[in-house]
Amino acid sequence: PFLFNMPYSALQGTDLILNISNCDQWYLYSFDPEASEATKNFVGFNTGLPELDPESAGMLNAHTNILESKCEGLNKSIPYFQTPGNKSVNDYLYDTLESLNKNEMSALDYMSEIKGIELLPDAAITFQEANESVLKYILQIN
Repeated sequence: PFLFNMPYSALQGTDLILNISNCDQWYLYSFDPEASEATKNFVGFNTGLPELDPESAGMLNAHTNILESKCEGLNKSIPYFQTPGNKSVNDYLYDTLESLNKNEMSALDYMSEIKGIELLPDAAITFQEANESVLKYILQIN
């Protein structure tokens, strides 16, 4: 499987109404409690580090399955993938949104940014089963 993503860095500096002030692009991923070790190995990992040749494996391999680009200032290759640690995907997203809701933002200034927005992933995916012929997952787009 290939993962297709919109490279934000290509949109920087355009006159679009979108405020793309940085190129940070990352995805939260986890595994269903019933997912096998074979599924986890097939999915693999991609930390985005080092930025020019990120360590990665499996379906998340930066060299074969994902359109990677260097993100200036972040010193990572994007997109990269992180797990929610000891939380579920939903708990991570809820806690992050709860925290972000406490920050002020100007509705009149389209160039304003929410402090801490980088803690919110572009999407979250929970893999249930993955192999050469099956890909079962739950995708949440933020």
